[in-house]
Amino acid sequence: MSNVKTIIFFKQSFIECLIRAILTCLMLGAFFYFNYHFIGGSYFVNFLILIVVMCNINAAMRNKTEFVKIYEVSEETINKVQEIIN
Repeated sequence: MSNVKTIIFFKQSFIECLIRAILTCLMLGAFFYFNYHFIGGSYFVNFLILIVVMCNINAAMRNKTEFVKIYEVSEETINKVQEIIN
């Protein structure tokens, strides 16, 4: 089996980051809204929603630190790699 390395470039502007954060908060709020209006506002369901969110955050942070290596590179290097790929 060959040792395959994957490089992921994830580049976003401040506006894109802000939009993603707002959408994430709206989705979380939608879960609480759905619970309040359609399930009866159960505290247990709110607790489950928070537990699932925390588990997802924990898994994402663990994944980021163990499997994804972050390197600081210049814009010129990123452009060269993108030219090679395209």
